Amino acid sequence: MDAANGPVGSSTGRKPVRVLHLPQEFSGLRIDPDTGKVTPLFHPRRDHWTDQFAIVDGNIIGRTPTGRTTAWLLEMNSSERVRMRQSLARLGLLS
Repeated sequence: MDAANGPVGSSTGRKPVRVLHLPQEFSGLRIDPDTGKVTPLFHPRRDHWTDQFAIVDGNIIGRTPTGRTTAWLLEMNSSERVRMRQSLARLGLLS
């Protein structure tokens, strides 16, 4: 149990995912790690990726509270993912 974010863990052997349990009416909302405010998560059918995120040296940077919260919650900047994006960029497959 993580006091700040609720229970963590996984039976798959993968790295634990941060879980914040909110009432059903807050589905799709989480806490912005910078401001502590309730924030909607990125929705690929409603939001434009480039409005919410930027890639800098392999790191995905949240441009908005939604981008920050989504990047943090999905652990988009784990060292493995950053190294993969850096490798793709060196190969010219990611701009």
